[in-house]
Amino acid sequence: MANQERDPMIDMYVHETFQLIEQLEKVIIESEKSNEMETAINEIFRIMHTIKGNSMMMKYDNIAELAHVTEDLFDYLRTKHPENINYSHITNVVLDCVDYFKEEVTKIQNDEPSVEKAEDLTEMIVDLLESFKFLGDADSIQPEESEHGEKKDKVSVETAYNNLFYVKVVFEDECQMENIRSFSIVHNMDEFGCEIYHFPEDLEDVDQGLSIIKAQGFQMILNCSQNKKELEYYFERVSFLKYLEIKEITVQEFENIKSDFRKYESERDDISEEKDAPDSVSELPEEKADIEKIEEKINNESNLEIKKESKKTIADQPHSRHQKYINVNVEKLDLLMNLVGELVISEAMVTQNPELKRLNIQSIEKSAAQMRKIINEVQDIVMEIRMVPLAMTFQRMNRIVRDMSVKTNKEVELVLLGQETEVDKNIIEHISDPLMHLIRNAIDHGIESPEERKKSGKPEKGTVILEAKNSGGDVLIIVRDDGRGLDKEKILEKANKKGLLKKPMEEYSDKEAFSLIFEAGLSTKEEVTNFSGRGVGMDAVVKELEKIGGIAVVESEKGNGTHVTLRIPLTLAIINGMVMNVGENKFTLPITTIRESFKAKKKDIITDTDGNEMILVRGECYSVIRIHERYGLETEIDNLEEGIMVMLENEDLKACLFVDQLIGEHQVVVKSFSKYIQKIEGISGCAHLGDGGICLILDPSGLIA
Repeated sequence: MANQERDPMIDMYVHETFQLIEQLEKVIIESEKSNEMETAINEIFRIMHTIKGNSMMMKYDNIAELAHVTEDLFDYLRTKHPENINYSHITNVVLDCVDYFKEEVTKIQNDEPSVEKAEDLTEMIVDLLESFKFLGDADSIQPEESEHGEKKDKVSVETAYNNLFYVKVVFEDECQMENIRSFSIVHNMDEFGCEIYHFPEDLEDVDQGLSIIKAQGFQMILNCSQNKKELEYYFERVSFLKYLEIKEITVQEFENIKSDFRKYESERDDISEEKDAPDSVSELPEEKADIEKIEEKINNESNLEIKKESKKTIADQPHSRHQKYINVNVEKLDLLMNLVGELVISEAMVTQNPELKRLNIQSIEKSAAQMRKIINEVQDIVMEIRMVPLAMTFQRMNRIVRDMSVKTNKEVELVLLGQETEVDKNIIEHISDPLMHLIRNAIDHGIESPEERKKSGKPEKGTVILEAKNSGGDVLIIVRDDGRGLDKEKILEKANKKGLLKKPMEEYSDKEAFSLIFEAGLSTKEEVTNFSGRGVGMDAVVKELEKIGGIAVVESEKGNGTHVTLRIPLTLAIINGMVMNVGENKFTLPITTIRESFKAKKKDIITDTDGNEMILVRGECYSVIRIHERYGLETEIDNLEEGIMVMLENEDLKACLFVDQLIGEHQVVVKSFSKYIQKIEGISGCAHLGDGGICLILDPSGLIA
């Protein structure tokens, strides 16, 4: 686990870099799909530039070095526009960079040493760039360009003036580390080829530099090739921007302001040599006055007409963007969810208190109802905060499909549906690996080679569809392909050889046979490849789903593809359940799985040929599950006519539970069992009740199975 007391800048770097990496991967794969790499070059260059700048600022030189050479490559592509470029090879190289970045940033996140340099990858990119230059027009390369790694002089001895600007940036209050943010701006602008002078000059001086930026803002003058619109576009993307001013200035104004910047810095250095540096600008009245003089002189000379009383924030300007989102640590959301859960339990303990109920006071019941309403609203809001769309998880599968297509020499298209479907943040973490295994399995096992598909009358390009949709209190994630489908006889033969069958082969239904692919050690692949054939992978899908109370169902038709449906809960925290008694024990069944409840009649109770109890409901027979027999509980009610039948439904399967009585519908907070408690089939967890007791939460899929 990452150190909680480490520098918050590291967490910010990790978060932003992971976002950039995901964006980079998405851009490169989408450009490859559309065969329009040229349109993505600028975006890839910008992302690499940002990763490099952030990494240099944080002194992660290994990441910065690789990002730098990749940035050089795309800078050449965007400025020189070379012809006859093999963009497929470039895509592979960039994706290798993505993998390296992911690995190294993960090490940083986990406080592991990050010292491994990508020397081979760096050398490959440098050689690639040199080959482009060699094949291009050598005369077009400017003589002032230096070799990689050497810093170019931005301006010759005799200054060449381009577009001249005065820029002032004010960050939002309490954004913290304004000097580091200013350093990042200077670094990025410097890489654009700008001659830059800024005030304050020493951005590492936390005592004075940081205080000056907080009090007066960060001021710069630029001699650059960019126009005002391009600068505005760049600065608007700066995080925590409160106020921005960009004005064109003359050559004379540029030189005068530069002189004033240098003069003040020189005077400040002399002061710091004579006495200790003060804690803030407020302790330097003379220096503060000099700062204001500089700003006043700039404003007068360039006619900027900046008046403190009339300054507008960036939000008031037409090109502004309101910040509507904040980043919150997931652990804080988990803590908030736990507190809400405890609040639900406490509310139940109060409102269901037997002594309070005996009083039968209307005002108390009214107040309790209002409290319950507010708690439910708080719970709903907290649940919404924790819900995140599946889009990011789905988008990552593009990379899996792309790599598998290349390595298996198959043409495969991934279609994403229902990406906007939302699930709990904790659940997202458990479904990424299962989806990866399912999609790899669909391509390697299911999708045929182009030649085989052509012979069977199918398009040469196979299709894998990844879809998400809501179903009651659950989310369905479906992975389906148009490949060769599953062979029931072949699966059963393999399972029989492995000793995995629990009954004769002829008694297995299609669904039961297909579910055997999730057994550890079973693989229908004849040859072992890098992706399958060892009987591992698909069993990991079920194991991961079990952690979140999910199930997997397989449907297939030989020659027409396979459908794998994952049913997962929306959340793991709080559910609406029906509480029921069995002897002295209480159980809860999720409301979404209950179809109806009724009293059994003697004429409807029958037995099948194997002696199993069945009940006839409106002409259909359903199996009867006696909870007290299933779990060895003592109860005085064992006559089916005396108790209550609860019909539950899970997927296509239905059954009737026999319990003593129903207590009522309650919201319960789900608590997972300790890892030291052996998993019991049909039980998914436990919950606290309002009377202080504990009830077990029934798992419908486990009961019916």
